[in-house]
Amino acid sequence: MKRNDIERIIAKLPAADGNLTPQQHIGANIWLARSSSGSVQIVLSSAEPPSKTLMLRRATLDQGVNFLSEENGDIEGCVMLEFDPEVDGFAVSKVAEHLSRDGEGERSGDDLIDSVESFQSMLEGGYSNGWSWSKLIGTWGELSCLERMLTLCTDDNEILACIRSWKSIGVHCLDFVFDHSHGFVFDVKTTSRTKRDHNISSIDQVASGIYGEAYLLSIMIRPVAEGEGFTLLDLIERISMSIDGEAKSLFDKKIEALDIDREICSAHYFRERSSRPMIMLPSSRVPGVDRFLPLPEGVPELSWPVQLTENGIIGSEIDNLLTENILLQSEVISNE
Repeated sequence: MKRNDIERIIAKLPAADGNLTPQQHIGANIWLARSSSGSVQIVLSSAEPPSKTLMLRRATLDQGVNFLSEENGDIEGCVMLEFDPEVDGFAVSKVAEHLSRDGEGERSGDDLIDSVESFQSMLEGGYSNGWSWSKLIGTWGELSCLERMLTLCTDDNEILACIRSWKSIGVHCLDFVFDHSHGFVFDVKTTSRTKRDHNISSIDQVASGIYGEAYLLSIMIRPVAEGEGFTLLDLIERISMSIDGEAKSLFDKKIEALDIDREICSAHYFRERSSRPMIMLPSSRVPGVDRFLPLPEGVPELSWPVQLTENGIIGSEIDNLLTENILLQSEVISNE
């Protein structure tokens, strides 16, 4: 089975419900499944156990596993590889495609490990050109936010203000910086998990500074099948086609500087979770900020994971805050 078909299957697999585990047969004795926590699984039915050790931090290998499937009844004596939730469908689909590529013969646990080892770096989070799953979804979230900001604009200066504010690369730890007299900065955090799990990678992302109080914008997305969402390249093209002049020239330069991996960035389709809209909150309300700031002497930097609640501004409140700062920044441009 081709990788694209496998990835579509993965995107549509529902999570397990109780003792029933949804499964999709993709050839030989190979099945795809999803746990109740949302983790993707590759399952080999009636498979010979592996004779070697799996060396992968982001997956767990079990043997002698039994499944109860609504369509197929009991599936016994399985070897099961369960990936961590942050391992994306593209990487899993590459493993599954490799595993199923050689005809109809049944696969063993060692065959599964061989396929995993063929894509070890990808499964551990690394793609070509330094791209990773977190960078992919992070950039998708930033551009989704930028596109939303552009819909609020009414003239060329406001559009240029938005494009200038996006700090795609460089020295800034924050994704958007408005350096008008009042100052407004925020960092976009994007997660493909079912909870608002994010990582504060630098204290500067949540520390108020010369540009005023920092904000955090949380976006929850989910991988979907082709035609049900948008790739990162789709977002880039839509934004580029919606602007012109100086704004378009600057945007294109910023995209070029990202050194996009076109294969990776065109292979994954995402959409925002409709039931969990983006939220924005002041950095002072980010868990841990009141505990870690100011940093103690001898601690130059700090990062930590957070899980946000739904307690933040949403919808039109976000748009109003963004519009106010876009207008202020456009006035700066008008006076240049």
